[in-house]
Amino acid sequence: MPPWTWNAFYRATSTQDLPWHSGSAEPELMDLVRYGRLKPCRALDVGCGQGTEAVFLALARFKVSAIDIAPRALARAKKLAKLLGAKVDFRLGSALSLPFRAREFAFVTDRGCFHSLGEEERPQWVAEIARVLRPGGTLLLRTFSDKANRQAGPHCFARKELLDAVKGPFRVTSLKMYPALGNGGPPMEPLWALVATRVTSFQ
Repeated sequence: MPPWTWNAFYRATSTQDLPWHSGSAEPELMDLVRYGRLKPCRALDVGCGQGTEAVFLALARFKVSAIDIAPRALARAKKLAKLLGAKVDFRLGSALSLPFRAREFAFVTDRGCFHSLGEEERPQWVAEIARVLRPGGTLLLRTFSDKANRQAGPHCFARKELLDAVKGPFRVTSLKMYPALGNGGPPMEPLWALVATRVTSFQ
């Protein structure tokens, strides 16, 4: 979806009516923090939307940057951060051309950006995440699964397709399916939660 389309979507849709909005970070991220698998570090939220997970990480003592392509999404994210007293470096920009230095982050999370990209754009996303993530750093990627009953919208990944998409720069340590949280109703259709480590040998 091009930038103007995302911005128009946020203009026409309240935060409470966003289909992916649950009012909190998803358990797949919270559990990494809660159980000590992920310690406070320099973190990047790619496609941060209304800022729920970026703010969660900031309040958990991470040093957070967050990027989104839609100005109206960032306006909501900044409002949420201010309301909760969270310090987040919000940036307007594309996941395909991240405005950050090489190896700047120890953790990168993406909940819903990657599966919204076209097939021809995904290798560039992988290259950019690999560029800004330090060797040994952690990637948490959440995308729609091919088990979702969807006729349109974001791409739904088969297991092998998703693994193949990130191979090279990343070593996958965990891949599981989970019911995504929705906006107050029943759980949404299944997503993949992929956790991977940026390999040291990849250049």
